[in-house]
Amino acid sequence: MDEGLIYERGAAEPEAIEAEARKIWASTLTSDEFVSTLAGAGLTSDDIGTDFPFTVSADSAGLVVTGTTVLVGILSPVAKDVLVDVWRKILLPKLRRRFGEDVVGKEKDASKDKNEK
Repeated sequence: MDEGLIYERGAAEPEAIEAEARKIWASTLTSDEFVSTLAGAGLTSDDIGTDFPFTVSADSAGLVVTGTTVLVGILSPVAKDVLVDVWRKILLPKLRRRFGEDVVGKEKDASKDKNEK
């Protein structure tokens, strides 16, 4: 997650996506789905913390979702992978259910984008 996840721009602005994702995150922290995702990797919510761990922004590549600098610096590679799973499997689907499939575009291959620059 150091490089971030890159998506095609969708119908919503990055600020709106992040604001709603923060609300979803807060309501997800105690969900069975979240706890199971963490447990599957041998982690607990204490390992991840309760602060929203993502920043959503836009650049020339599209919409970029990155882990917050402090969090990425202290998490193990396993915890970083879990955060990617939490974004892809929990937060993003909930965003799409609330605002429509086009709220965020398709995920791009970040390595391909990086090589094209």
